[in-house]
Amino acid sequence: MAGTYTQEGRMAALLAIGGAGGANLTVRLASNQVTISDTTRLVDLVEANFDGYTPYNSNQWSAPAIDTNGDAFILSPVVVFVKAAGSVGNTIYEYFVTVLPFLGPSYLLTVEALSPPVPMLDPNNQVPLRIKLTDRNVTR
Repeated sequence: MAGTYTQEGRMAALLAIGGAGGANLTVRLASNQVTISDTTRLVDLVEANFDGYTPYNSNQWSAPAIDTNGDAFILSPVVVFVKAAGSVGNTIYEYFVTVLPFLGPSYLLTVEALSPPVPMLDPNNQVPLRIKLTDRNVTR
């Protein structure tokens, strides 16, 4: 007998993970290059520290919806990281999203390489992002 992970269930899972409006999600930048796989962990990533950097958290992510492939998704607002004046710069290799559950530490939810890597060395260098987190249909 086959089961299915329903569209409604996938939307509920994204809401449960992200919180209302994505309030549990934080977008971060990594200044080291890693080989990304399903075994990549938060400790593998070195968070950026360029002047002006701060992780991005908001409750402005979209409500869960279903795309044309039948996958549940949420979309971040446009997130723009900007290098401020100062001597500390980084090259950014990946962005990653962490989730802070109700109790406990943050967990790595997703990581994606930037191609090409983005230098954040001069004032006003930018990394603009619009992130789509997708929960794909899985059947058993």
